[in-house]
Amino acid sequence: MIIAPDDPGPASSDEIFKAKVAKVFDGDGFLASVWNPQREIWIERIPFRFAFIDAPEMEQPFGAESRDFLHGLIVGKTLRLDPVGKES
Repeated sequence: MIIAPDDPGPASSDEIFKAKVAKVFDGDGFLASVWNPQREIWIERIPFRFAFIDAPEMEQPFGAESRDFLHGLIVGKTLRLDPVGKES
């Protein structure tokens, strides 16, 4: 299990992604606008998936409840996103 603090601490400006959440697809995916600090513009409609989260699919039991819960947590908010890469 990975536990992240509410305040992950300082990061340099090139490490920070800010995203305004527009829509939640399911319990672990959402659509957002992302701030590009180099161009100083918002890039629209970028899909995201949470790393290390396995929520039920929409057609599975509790899929809609999972989506609704995530929706209540993040829609309309601006998030700080820290990218995580996969390793073999």
